[in-house]
Amino acid sequence: MARATALEIRRPKHQFSQEYLLDWVAKAHAAAEQNPDLYSSIRERLFKLGSKVESRGIVIDDCCHENWADMELYPHSCMGKKAKAYDRIVTDTLFDWFPESYALPSHVIHVTCTGYTAPSPVQQLVSQRSPQTVVTHAYHMGCYAAIPAMRMAAEGALIIHSELSSLHMNPGTHSLDQLVIQTLFADGFARYLITEDEVPGYEILALQEEVYPGTLSAMTWNPASWGMEMSISREVPTHIAKALPSFMKRLEEKAGRSLQKAFFAIHPGGPKIVEKIAELLNLHPSQYAHSMQILKTFGNMSSATLPHVWEAMWKEIPDGSLIVSLAFGPGLTLCGAVFQCVY
Repeated sequence: MARATALEIRRPKHQFSQEYLLDWVAKAHAAAEQNPDLYSSIRERLFKLGSKVESRGIVIDDCCHENWADMELYPHSCMGKKAKAYDRIVTDTLFDWFPESYALPSHVIHVTCTGYTAPSPVQQLVSQRSPQTVVTHAYHMGCYAAIPAMRMAAEGALIIHSELSSLHMNPGTHSLDQLVIQTLFADGFARYLITEDEVPGYEILALQEEVYPGTLSAMTWNPASWGMEMSISREVPTHIAKALPSFMKRLEEKAGRSLQKAFFAIHPGGPKIVEKIAELLNLHPSQYAHSMQILKTFGNMSSATLPHVWEAMWKEIPDGSLIVSLAFGPGLTLCGAVFQCVY
């Protein structure tokens, strides 16, 4: 069976406390409207919404100061400028993360939903370091993309996640769902190998992906003139709760193992989603503690979040343990994986 191994995360340039970041976001909203009086009301709303997160990683320098005339992207920017920023930041990160001594495998899968440029940052890396390497782009799936990327991977495939959610904050929109998004999302990078070799790692026992009918509008991620625009319905946790029991039954049958005592790596799209799943599946807090810790420490990094949870679990749970990994995205798409730890 294939295994996920050599899992490594790379943290963004800046790590801000949630208190600092929400205060900065409120000031960005006021600057966008040129209305200083807006700051207090937006700040109050943000702090009520963002209490479950303590810190988040951000790559852009704008968040380090309040000199609005000297900002690269905020409070006003266009999609084209954000795409160029993504290309520059991710390309520089990859060339630093993969020195010339790093031997790229024959297949690399690049996963992201926050930046699209052609040639992509991974193609730029491969062009200079390993022209024979095949590049597959696994784009625009959002939070659940790590599991389909595993399904795409052949032996020896390297999967790279580069998510810069911070690029797509829009301080010109003050709706509830946009404020919720601005309290949760952050930036993150991850990489890991999928191999048939018998090496320490997560042995992949089952992968499952389904679209739950009648929920197309519950979560969206579409291009706008200013960047990528996301919408999330309040009904998402309810939809997931309805779909999950039968989904879990099929996932368990595919894995051929009882999952009752498994640990759970749940994508923390938000605290309510994790809490709803834990309640539905009657999980003990110790079974999903790593998901809550990643949300608390790093926020929601879209597709890079599950690899952060997997990395946090590595060597902290017993050898031979089962891990159920769950993630959700537009569609609504439900994705699940079952791993066994091999140390």
